[in-house]
Amino acid sequence: MNHPIPAVLLVAAALAWTADARADDDEVLSNHVTVDAPYDGYTLGVGAILGDPTALGLKTRFDENNALQLHVGWGFADPYGARATFILDYLAHITIFAAETRDVGLLTPYIGLGGKLGLREGDDPVAIGARVPLGLGFLFREVPIEVFLEVAPGVLVFPAVAALVDGGVGARVYF
Repeated sequence: MNHPIPAVLLVAAALAWTADARADDDEVLSNHVTVDAPYDGYTLGVGAILGDPTALGLKTRFDENNALQLHVGWGFADPYGARATFILDYLAHITIFAAETRDVGLLTPYIGLGGKLGLREGDDPVAIGARVPLGLGFLFREVPIEVFLEVAPGVLVFPAVAALVDGGVGARVYF
């Protein structure tokens, strides 16, 4: 039996390894305002999200606007029962340079598109769905840390169609 989980992890690792997240210059241009990007040189974030699911996560930033995130954890509010949960999302960040936060860090709302796989023993052992993560992240300027809040409405498509909502708060350290 083929398992999709190792393939998803392999693809995420390959993308993280090959991503060229450092721009040719050390500046970010957004809304015609140029400032130093706090994450320059940091492409891989490792952290956790507390909520549903509660998970460990990886995030690789390709540039200031594009990223891929992976969550591996435990979901408990699934309509088909609690299960091991695997999430892979593409994220598009909207870079905002507010005068109040410019010296402290970078406020980054984001929207994305992704998939969710849930596995458990017993009835309905597999659940598959699509989700649209909506979040607000803050990258600190002085330390390579991001804190974030995320909600991801979506739809489970297997074993039957059902609404889903994931969400939580989390943090990542960038390397």
